[in-house]
Amino acid sequence: MQTIQNKLSIHEEILHERCEILKKVISNLFSKRNYSIDISPLNLSSNLGKLSHNYNLSFEEELLIIFAYASEYHPEYFLEFIEGFKQVNFRTKFGGYLEKEREFFTPTLKTFLMVCLPKKDRTEFLLKVTDKSFVLVKDGILNFNHYSKSNDNLLDRIPKISNNFIEYLLGGTAPRLDHEFDFPATLAKTKLSFDKVILPIETKEELGSLELLLKLKPQLKQRKDLKSFIKTNQIFVFTGSPGTGKSLTATTLGQKYNVPTYTLDISRVVSRYVGDFEKAM
Repeated sequence: MQTIQNKLSIHEEILHERCEILKKVISNLFSKRNYSIDISPLNLSSNLGKLSHNYNLSFEEELLIIFAYASEYHPEYFLEFIEGFKQVNFRTKFGGYLEKEREFFTPTLKTFLMVCLPKKDRTEFLLKVTDKSFVLVKDGILNFNHYSKSNDNLLDRIPKISNNFIEYLLGGTAPRLDHEFDFPATLAKTKLSFDKVILPIETKEELGSLELLLKLKPQLKQRKDLKSFIKTNQIFVFTGSPGTGKSLTATTLGQKYNVPTYTLDISRVVSRYVGDFEKAM
């Protein structure tokens, strides 16, 4: 039990440290005192650190995640905005929405840009994170929700982390790729081990290079001098008649080296329009 508590505390501690940075950034807008901000590299033992490392996030992208988290779980950070919202110039500058009955301020993407980024970087960052190909959006980690259906302005959208990734940031297990309802593939599982799969000797020999890659890749990615040479994705094509064990071999091999294997529903990505199939894949 103590071990679990220690692991959770690492994730929560790192999350808290980043939240404190955001808190100081916001405080500097309203306070005469200018708080110094020290930014240290994320601890890779934390899930936030792993997420940032796996997606090669910039500090600004990390801060966007923290901003989305804080707006939902630390509304006290935005108390000054409630008072400021009474002024037209303030509303125009920082955006956001105020629920008068609850005295609750909901920050938007515009709020984030104005608070956390210098003017020269705002447009480029806005276009990057709202593009459908942006990794955090594409993988369902971050969404930009509409406050009302009548307003489709990008700046007025609300950054929100999916619930599965909130749990992950707090110390939960990493969400599967198919956690999103529209993901066109399902996780393949089997109780059989790779060593129990009967394959021709020639096939086993051909799989040797793939096995070696799966075994050594995690170690190689830890080497700073080699990391840039290691491709994120490799393609291996298993060919053969139906029922010869292609899917089973891939699934058991993935399980052996802790690599999730997904079965793609090809009908959900194939398109008769040129270029659409490649985008979906």
